[in-house]
Amino acid sequence: MRRLREEGGSAFLMVIFMILLFMMLGMAVLSASIGGAHRTEKSEDNVQSLHLAEKALNEAAAHIAAEYNGKEMAIRPAELMAELQDFVKAFNDRAVGTDLEGASGLIESIVYTGEDLQADEQKLDYYLRVTAKTEVNGSVRRLSQEIVLDTFPDFLRYGLGSEEGDVILNGSPYLAGNLYVGDELKLSSMAGYRYLGQELAVQSQFPYLAQQGGQYGEVYVSAVDRIKHREDRVSIYVPLSDPAHITRYLHSEPSRIKLKDNKKFVSIDVEQSFLDKAALTAGDDQNVRNELASRYEGSMKKQDNMLSILNERFKEDGNGDGSPDGEGWLTPPVMPELAEPTIEDEERYAAEVRNFAAKLESLAKPVIVEGPLKLGDDYKRIYYTDKSAGNWLIVNGDLIVENYEDQFVTIRGNILVTGDIIIKGKLAVDATMIGLGKTEVVDAQIRGIGGKQLLVLISKGPVDVYRYDAFQPITEAYSREDDYTLDAFFYTDAEAELYGVGSTFWMNGGFFARGDITINAVLGSTKAVEGERSLQFDARSQSAIPGEQSRFVIDYNQNVFTSQSTGLPRVKKVKVTIGRKWLESQ
Repeated sequence: MRRLREEGGSAFLMVIFMILLFMMLGMAVLSASIGGAHRTEKSEDNVQSLHLAEKALNEAAAHIAAEYNGKEMAIRPAELMAELQDFVKAFNDRAVGTDLEGASGLIESIVYTGEDLQADEQKLDYYLRVTAKTEVNGSVRRLSQEIVLDTFPDFLRYGLGSEEGDVILNGSPYLAGNLYVGDELKLSSMAGYRYLGQELAVQSQFPYLAQQGGQYGEVYVSAVDRIKHREDRVSIYVPLSDPAHITRYLHSEPSRIKLKDNKKFVSIDVEQSFLDKAALTAGDDQNVRNELASRYEGSMKKQDNMLSILNERFKEDGNGDGSPDGEGWLTPPVMPELAEPTIEDEERYAAEVRNFAAKLESLAKPVIVEGPLKLGDDYKRIYYTDKSAGNWLIVNGDLIVENYEDQFVTIRGNILVTGDIIIKGKLAVDATMIGLGKTEVVDAQIRGIGGKQLLVLISKGPVDVYRYDAFQPITEAYSREDDYTLDAFFYTDAEAELYGVGSTFWMNGGFFARGDITINAVLGSTKAVEGERSLQFDARSQSAIPGEQSRFVIDYNQNVFTSQSTGLPRVKKVKVTIGRKWLESQ
C-alpha cells in the first residue's frame, strides 16, 4: 500500500510539471503571436510612411517640372536663381494629403545646394535637394531626392547625333555613349572610303553601341521603325522589324532603345550664342547685346563694325578697379616687306613678337585680336589666368594652330572666332571655341590640359576632321592614350562626313551635327600598298576583330559640363531632370 502511495505521488508531480510546461509553451506562443502582429503592424507603418514620403517627393517634383521644364527664359542667370529660390520657399513645410489614420506628411524642405552665382558668372545648372518627412502611427521617415534644372544645350548630352537629319553608320564605328537620331538611324556593315580618286567600299561588321560604366549607351529615336539597316551599299534600307534585332545591327540590347519627342530637343543658334558671349565681355549689358546684333554682318569673315563697340567698352572702367575693362584690340606684328631689311628691322620685329607673345601668355581680361592669329612658330601659348564667363579672346578673322613640333601649343581660355578655325598638329587645351566660319582639324592630336579638360568647338560652318598621316596600326594596346586621340567635342550647324578607314580617330568627347552625319569605319589595321588601287585591310577577318579595335571610336566625356561650364552656350529653355531618391538616416 505504501509503495502504491509513493507511485501516486510521483504521478501527481508529473501531471503538475506537464501542466506547467504546456502553460509556458502556450504563453510563449501567445507572446510570439502578439509580438509578430505588433511587428507586422509596425512594418506596415514603415512601408506606408515610405510610400507617403515618395508621394510627397513626387508632388514636389511635379510642381517644379510643371513650372520650369521647357520654360522659355528671357531673364539673366542671377535673376533665374532668385526666382527659383523664391519659388521653392513656398513649398517648405507644405502638407501632403492622405486618408490614412494616424498619418501625416509634409515637404519638409527644398534646399538649393549649388554654388552661389558670383559676379560676371553665368550659371547653367541649378541643384535642388527635396526632403519629405512623414509619420504613420509613430513611424517616421525622411526621404530626399535631387532635382536639377539646367540650361545646357541638349547636344552635349550625347556622344554622337544629328538634331534634324539622319545618322548614317557604315561599317564598325564604336560609340561608348548615347546616340541621338533626329530623323533616321541607318546602319550598314559596308564601310565606304575614297582612295586614288575612287569611291570604294569594304565589308566590316555592323556598328557598336558599346558599354560605358557598365551600361550600354542609349539610342534616342522618335520611333523604332526609324532604325533601318541593309547588308550592302546599293539595296534600300529595311526598317527594324523587332527591337530584339538591335543586338545584331548595333551590338546592343532592346532595352537601350528610348523613344523621344524630337520637338522637345533644346537646340542652339550658333550666331546668337556668339553674340551672347561677345556681350558678356562688356558685362552682359543688354543694350550692348542689341547693338552687336544690329551691326553683325552674316557671312563676313571680318566684323570690324561690330567689334568696335566692344573695343570702346574695353577702354572704360566699369569694374571700378582703376584700369580698363579689356585688353583692347591687338594686332600681331608683321615683318615689313623690305627689299633688304636691316639688322635693326629684324631685331625690332623680333622684339615685337616677344612682346605680343607675352601678352597672349598672361591674359586676365577680354581682348580682341586682329586675325589671322597663327599659333605655332612664334606664338605657342594663349593663357587666361582667370577663365571666367566674361573673359573671351575674340579673333577678328581666322584662328590657325599649326604645330608639328614635339612640344604642344597650349590654349587655356575661351575664344570667339569670326572666321575659320584650323587646327593642325599638337594642341593642349582647356577651352570653348565658337566659330562663325568652317573648321578643319588635320593630322591633329588634341589633349586636355591636366588629363581632365577638353576642347568644345562649336562651328557655324562644316567641321572636317581628317588625316593625311594615316594608316596607323591598331594593336591590342589601342586606347585613348595614343597619339591619334582628340580630347574634343565638336558641333556643326551643317552636315558632317567622317572616315575611320585609312585614318584612325579616338574622340574622347563627342560629335554632333544639325544636319546628316555619316561615319565610315573598319576594324583593325589598314595600309596602302604601292601599285594597288585599293587599301589593304587587317589580315584577320573583320568578323573576328573586337569592336574596341575600331578605327573610329567616340568615347563620350561626361566632364564636358564641369570642364567648360563658363564657356558653354546658354539656351533660353530650362530642362528639369529628376534624380535618384535616398532614405535619410534617422
